[in-house]
Amino acid sequence: MERWLATQVSFETHGKPIVKAFNPEKDETDTELAISLALTLNPKDIVLLGATGTRLDHTLANIELLYRASCRRSKGKNNR
Repeated sequence: MERWLATQVSFETHGKPIVKAFNPEKDETDTELAISLALTLNPKDIVLLGATGTRLDHTLANIELLYRASCRRSKGKNNR
């Protein structure tokens, strides 16, 4: 039997922790999954901790994710 560890994305909303598990063989990054899940809750703010570091490629990817999330939120506000 093949076993794999799930990738976990967790965050807190209104004092309640939310944990989702994903198959580690996925196309999205953990940060991308976390932002997508957060956006479904229509948050006032999204805060990423540890999104920058020594890897420039990871830092730039996380900045792009925040930019795309910002664009998605802006489009949603215009459609209301």
